[in-house]
Amino acid sequence: MNEITPRADVRTQRFGKALLMTTTATSGTTEPTLDDVLVATAAETAAHDQADAAADRAHAAARQARRESRQLAAAWVALATGLVVSLGVFSSIAWQHSVAANGTGTTPPAVTAAP
Repeated sequence: MNEITPRADVRTQRFGKALLMTTTATSGTTEPTLDDVLVATAAETAAHDQADAAADRAHAAARQARRESRQLAAAWVALATGLVVSLGVFSSIAWQHSVAANGTGTTPPAVTAAP
């Protein structure tokens, strides 16, 4: 039995399991102990944490896929823009030096007006 030591003129009190029980009849079910409750709580918390971690990984993967998709679209736009600019510059240069722009290539005779 456990004892409570006296303080300030209080006599020693004895207590034990027999004094703490309210009934002597036992039911077929046992109440869970503190350890059982802690284990169940820890298992539930771990399940929630794993679900949260899986959701975070899925969200991060979706965000990464969107980022890669935007980068790929930007790369294609840059490629197409570069192609258009290059073709424009080359065609402009070709036109400036073409026969269609300059004629047959022979220069007309110089006309002088003598006074």
